[in-house]
Amino acid sequence: FENDPPRELENLIIIEKAFEIENKLQECLIHYSYPTPFSDGFTSSIIKEILCYIAQNSAKQNNELPEIVQRITLFIQQNYDKELNNSQISAEFGYHSFYLNRVFKKSTGTTIHQAVIIEKMRIAKHLLRNTALSINAIANEIGFSERSQFCTAFRKHTGYTPTEYRRRKSST
Repeated sequence: FENDPPRELENLIIIEKAFEIENKLQECLIHYSYPTPFSDGFTSSIIKEILCYIAQNSAKQNNELPEIVQRITLFIQQNYDKELNNSQISAEFGYHSFYLNRVFKKSTGTTIHQAVIIEKMRIAKHLLRNTALSINAIANEIGFSERSQFCTAFRKHTGYTPTEYRRRKSST
């Protein structure tokens, strides 16, 4: 992906009725094997169509998440700029943190803590790519009290320091 994938495509996706995209993939293969001056454009549009199909199926699956999981996800997205932990989130929703974490992990495949970090890193990558904010300002913006904490989490998540990530993304 040129940019980060849409949230719907970040996690493991199970595609039911995958045979519906088989013809599209075969068409891409033909354009790859026997290129024409228009092959790149055709292939690009076919792949975008396939990704839209996958994202739509993923969104349908996402709507099947338990209501509490949907509410927690929304809460995380709205409060990414705060220091969130399981205790705060469980107090917000009135459930024990072990119960919420178990339901959340069973439904999404990630823990609540991981979901918080993923959301913070998604926002951080966006800010690094699209703003001139300092690393300290970005760390504060996404709820990290210390730059070193943010840099460690960012490197663990992406494999790059924030500065390396910004440099790589600005050169592409």
